[in-house]
Amino acid sequence: MEETLLKVVNEKEKQAIKPSLPDTGFELHNSSNLDILITHKPIDVCSNEHAHEGYEFFIPYSYSPFLKTLSVDGRKVIPHPGALIPTNPGQSHGAEGDFTIYSSLCLYIPKKHFTNIAYSITGVKDLFFSNKANPYSKVLQTLVNQFIQESREQKAGYRHLLESLSTQIIVELLRHTDNNTIEKMNRRETGARLNILKVVEYLHDNYNQDFTNEELLNIANLSPYYFIRLFKKETGKTPQQYLVELKIDKAKELLAFSNYSVTEICFLCGFSEHSHFSKVFKKLTGLTPLNYRKLHKI
Repeated sequence: MEETLLKVVNEKEKQAIKPSLPDTGFELHNSSNLDILITHKPIDVCSNEHAHEGYEFFIPYSYSPFLKTLSVDGRKVIPHPGALIPTNPGQSHGAEGDFTIYSSLCLYIPKKHFTNIAYSITGVKDLFFSNKANPYSKVLQTLVNQFIQESREQKAGYRHLLESLSTQIIVELLRHTDNNTIEKMNRRETGARLNILKVVEYLHDNYNQDFTNEELLNIANLSPYYFIRLFKKETGKTPQQYLVELKIDKAKELLAFSNYSVTEICFLCGFSEHSHFSKVFKKLTGLTPLNYRKLHKI
């Protein structure tokens, strides 16, 4: 890439550059552990190879009509617009022959930070990405776009959101870009899903008992954020929503098939107050418990 853009990612100069507007030709957006460089105008790419201390992910959006081959450590990589091409720390990379990129996006992540996250998830110390064109997933696109938007607007608290988004981007790269941890990443995801099923079984067995969120987290053996996100992904509901609907389903069953009073059913299903039970029941069914029984009693 031309000398001007190489200077942009230089660590000493990077701190002095604020996000630029698209009509300047490029934008630089960064958090403490992620740099995103966007080019909007044609950039002439020369064949000179270079290397970085961190991980780089290059996404070309559009090329000149003469599509050229990229080279990483002497190996050819066939690019295409919209692909994601990774390079590892210290790997020399460049283009075989000069050509023009009309628009592109580049992610840069420091080696230490990336390898620490990979190790915390998979136990693998040496993170290495395959040098091939990968799909630029919709999830990753969304996260990157959110990062860029927050950096452009700089609303109150945006720095905190950038740090959070940078971590999500790193995890998404680990999940869906070919690397030496991906098998363990998938294995952990499978194990986590089994733990979510354990939590669901526990809720069905103890829906009428009092328990804390900490008990559910211990069963799932997951962090609070990951547990909530994966539980909702697997069930379509948060744990609290799932539990409330489970209690109401049990109440509907008892109203239709038993002779317990409405008050007894309220306590049997784990509600502590009759008024709260009736309010929740009507919200989810459109009927009071008594009217439901009149319609469905068998």
